[in-house]
Amino acid sequence: MSQPIASFRKVQEVLLAHGMYAKKHLGQNFIIDKNIIDKIADVAKLDQAMDVLEIGPGIGALTEVLCAQAKHVYAVEIDKVMVSILKDTCSACDNLTIFHEDFLKFDLNLIQSSNIMVCANLPYYVTSPILFKLFESQQDFKRIVVMVQKEVAARFKAKKDTKQYNALSIIAQACFEITEAFEISRHVFYPKPKVASSLLIFEPKDGVDIKTQQPLFDFIKQCFRFRRKTLANNLKDLVVDPSQIPSYLRQANLSETIRAQSCDLHDFTTLFKIINQNENED
Repeated sequence: MSQPIASFRKVQEVLLAHGMYAKKHLGQNFIIDKNIIDKIADVAKLDQAMDVLEIGPGIGALTEVLCAQAKHVYAVEIDKVMVSILKDTCSACDNLTIFHEDFLKFDLNLIQSSNIMVCANLPYYVTSPILFKLFESQQDFKRIVVMVQKEVAARFKAKKDTKQYNALSIIAQACFEITEAFEISRHVFYPKPKVASSLLIFEPKDGVDIKTQQPLFDFIKQCFRFRRKTLANNLKDLVVDPSQIPSYLRQANLSETIRAQSCDLHDFTTLFKIINQNENED
């Protein structure tokens, strides 16, 4: 293409041509700085042997660069109009497959690749659900490179007993080496979001089989279901006999009044094993 999509003038031109505007409820903020796009692609470490999954490609600013550097790009876009725009702006990309789908309902098995990574500017309103789906999927992603709000990025390094600490913190830290590549000013987007963003890199840890850990991760998410309640309260729907919960907590060396945000991965793993052993006894 003669003119990069990632510029203020081009974004306005494309949107105007399609009678389109950024939809706030879909978290649509378009990057208007080609330098940022290039930096993201550099961090992704793409090559002609690597396939890429992009979520929320929008009008294709990142997509066109991914297509130029990767073997094949699979783009999942929820917005019907954006799909139409993407087909136009990236018409020269013969290694692009577009799915008009809600990613949270999208069947990842439709993507057949043994060498695939994720690179995306995630829609901010569904960042956590998208990441949970990626972390827990059957796809063997070699790397996940995503742009998220700065405050969301803080959760991935969060420690217990902090405001940012949640189930996503634990699961991500258990499975991935997490790096914040760089911060992205809100001024390189149109329209401007209220806060800055961060580009995060998730590299799978050696020896961690996420698939076998799924029951534990589901348990952890349930333990955080009502953050202000005690862990004992959140466990009531997870056990056959709630009267045994105090005993389970004592066996795990946990206080009966403790909350989920005061427990680490070891605490949850120990408690999960104790509950399973007792609940599965004949």
